Amino acid sequence: MVSGTDIEMEAGAALRPVPVQFYGTFTNKLDSKGRLSVPSDFRRMLADANPDFDGFICVRSMTRPVLDCGGEGVIDELLGAVSTIDEFDEDRLMLEEGLMASAQRLFFDDTGRVVMPGDLRDFLGLTSHATFVGRKGTFQIWHPDLHAERLKKLQAAVARHGETMTARQLPSGAGRKGARP
Repeated sequence: MVSGTDIEMEAGAALRPVPVQFYGTFTNKLDSKGRLSVPSDFRRMLADANPDFDGFICVRSMTRPVLDCGGEGVIDELLGAVSTIDEFDEDRLMLEEGLMASAQRLFFDDTGRVVMPGDLRDFLGLTSHATFVGRKGTFQIWHPDLHAERLKKLQAAVARHGETMTARQLPSGAGRKGARP
């Protein structure tokens, strides 16, 4: 999902958009007033992609207790996924309503923090910390313990599929069982 673009200039070339990419995992403190510091790299990417909006949009995931977050385009991307369902299907209507109803704009203060509303803190089960996770053109906010569980599942997936992924990255035929040198 792309939530905005930067403009990249090459010598002698026309301007072309470069997709916003959120990288990394950061766990930050949530203070007693619900203020949460947003990673500086994420703030910079958001500001570059959406110069007229000093914050971000977050939407409750419908499949797990995480927030999907990004710039102005995050809603369009999520609605795009729902748009594959027939436009008159009642499930599509409910999904669209659910996405729009759960979306919230969070604004940065002078120090790069946002106030996490109580309903979002409750949804995530946040008490003292939150984990930001980059996901291409969006990022997610997790409860740190749930993200740690997710990392364990990732390690198991890598163990199951690591050999296949490595073989697919090698030049054609190299590394496959029975392949000739």
